[in-house]
Amino acid sequence: MSPDQRLCAYCGVDNGRKTWPVVTITAVAVALLAWMYVSPYLAIRNLKRAAMEGNTDTLRERVDFPALRASLKEEFAGQLSDSALHNINKDDEPFAAIGTALAGGVLDVMIDQFVTPQTIERIVQGKTVEGAPNQVAGIVDRFSQQEKKNEDEARVSSGYESYGRFVVRIFPPQSNESLATLVFLRSEFVIWRLSGIRLPDFQKLTEDSNGAGTSRLQATQQLLPRGATIIESKDIVDRNVGHSRRLVLWMLDAEKVFRKSDDDMGGYCGDYIYGDNWHGRLRLSLVDVARPKLINTVQIRDQESSGNRSEGGDSFSIPFQVSNSYYYVPHVNAKKEGKPEILHLRDLTGEGVLGQFVLFNYEACGIADTTVLGYSPSADAVVQYRIEMHDGPTVATGVWAGNAFAEKPIRPGYWNFVFEPGHGSDSNYHEEVSFDSERQLFVHKTEAIPIPESQR
Repeated sequence: MSPDQRLCAYCGVDNGRKTWPVVTITAVAVALLAWMYVSPYLAIRNLKRAAMEGNTDTLRERVDFPALRASLKEEFAGQLSDSALHNINKDDEPFAAIGTALAGGVLDVMIDQFVTPQTIERIVQGKTVEGAPNQVAGIVDRFSQQEKKNEDEARVSSGYESYGRFVVRIFPPQSNESLATLVFLRSEFVIWRLSGIRLPDFQKLTEDSNGAGTSRLQATQQLLPRGATIIESKDIVDRNVGHSRRLVLWMLDAEKVFRKSDDDMGGYCGDYIYGDNWHGRLRLSLVDVARPKLINTVQIRDQESSGNRSEGGDSFSIPFQVSNSYYYVPHVNAKKEGKPEILHLRDLTGEGVLGQFVLFNYEACGIADTTVLGYSPSADAVVQYRIEMHDGPTVATGVWAGNAFAEKPIRPGYWNFVFEPGHGSDSNYHEEVSFDSERQLFVHKTEAIPIPESQR
């Protein structure tokens, strides 16, 4: 080997022939991943630009108009049924049903005429559209104003819900209740199209003779027992669900429980899970939005063997102000606390539907028991999912697992992690959780990993 070649062993010609292709491929891969990640943000920017410039051709490419119309029809069909429920007497029910059906047909025609490139242009440009449904008017207008910083303007947050779904949530001034959610679906590798609009539960529907508004929340309330307190409700919006469904988390004998100390979560580790909370008999119901009617209800029990502040049995604590340590808190204050989104729906079973969520139960400092609840697409019902727990030769079935569902899944329906309990434990634990779609349960396998005494 010549001196020149020796000098080039790390930086020269021969080695470079092998290194540069690898570097190039890596750089291309990184750039491609980055492009994939930012692609929905670019799509939203291009959509707004096309609307502001009046470019209807680009709007047709960026908006899935058939899907958007179907989304709005489904939203308003449920609201129309809710409205009818509040404005009819029992003797008038057959006629009201006919009227609702006729109104639904008129509504379909109105939405078909309304959701066009031209009307989307006018709304994004802040112009009024004659004949626009009241609930839609102003939604995209607020979206177009997101760059304004004045506190009187709407706030906008955006992010991925899944690989193929990106959402933009629009919040009214100084409120944490979303005005609407714009749904963008991936239609090709990096192509995103506006395909749906989710309207909130607290949308005003009608005005009675006194001018008082009725709401979807009130319609749902009438389906529940007297004295029930609705903690949270959320519609399941997914192409894989062919009908309108709503999850309703509610409580009987609900009472507000406030932390004894307001000194930065001082003293009690359970405050990271419970915070300031509702305490009572907790239930989860599934509502058929179109009719409306209750499909089924499950009773959620505290885990009797846990260290919860309750005594087990038919009671549970659900926070209304808590840190973002366990529950998802979209907007936090200086203490990193806020109103949690309990029905933070995800695809936890791997069946392709964003319909499940996790509840937490205090066990010890830094340790929570977890359970999965939500919508089962195969049963068209809400369930508290069973968990088949394998610990060596021992197999047991229940609905509560240890810290398993507090961990982030590797993919929908699958977890694989090592749990370090601390507290002087002589072992860590390798845990693997998967969802068995045929039996409709989670399989939880645990293997102890002894910790050398010198490392405890």
